[in-house]
Amino acid sequence: MPARLAQVAREIHQDTELRFVLLSSGYAEIINTTPIARQFDRVPASAFHYDPDGGAVCLKRVVSHPEKVLYLEALAKDVGIEGANAP
Repeated sequence: MPARLAQVAREIHQDTELRFVLLSSGYAEIINTTPIARQFDRVPASAFHYDPDGGAVCLKRVVSHPEKVLYLEALAKDVGIEGANAP
């Protein structure tokens, strides 16, 4: 479906670029293991911080329902949503 939508958008206006984002309060580590994850350009989601042995230590990022609005605004303005300036 994403490839078809991108093609239709290019047919309407050749400079149009679609980006597919999965914004979730679920955990990125779980989402990224699913077959559909590769269809998205970005997957901003909650995530864990891991120790050197690969064990989850604590939450690294939590995308709560109110924070989703901030992520959507940042994505709409095409500003960074990673690093220190993350919503």
